[in-house]
Amino acid sequence: MSTHLTEDEMMEMQDDQDQNAELEISIAPEVLIAMALRFPCFGDAKPDSDPDELFEIIMNAYRDDNLSEEQDLVVELILHLHEESSPFNLKRALEVWSTADLAAFQDLIKEQNS
Repeated sequence: MSTHLTEDEMMEMQDDQDQNAELEISIAPEVLIAMALRFPCFGDAKPDSDPDELFEIIMNAYRDDNLSEEQDLVVELILHLHEESSPFNLKRALEVWSTADLAAFQDLIKEQNS
């Protein structure tokens, strides 16, 4: 029996490690909430709620994979904007976000670049 790994097996192992690696990102709850609530896909969130409470709700839902795909991509965008090594799938966001979410994205990017 051979103990050598094929290139495909090594790539698969690296992918598994990459998916399991945790990235630590510091972001103030009020910043994440302010950015997220600009997106219509977060329209059900109560903007007058405590930012720390909303942050916990959103991040717990994100960790537990309980957000819609649109919301998940918003959280990933915000995390990516604060730590560029954090993954964000722009192609998928452009496919699934509504016109209103795309407008919010465009406004956010314009602000980040000014």
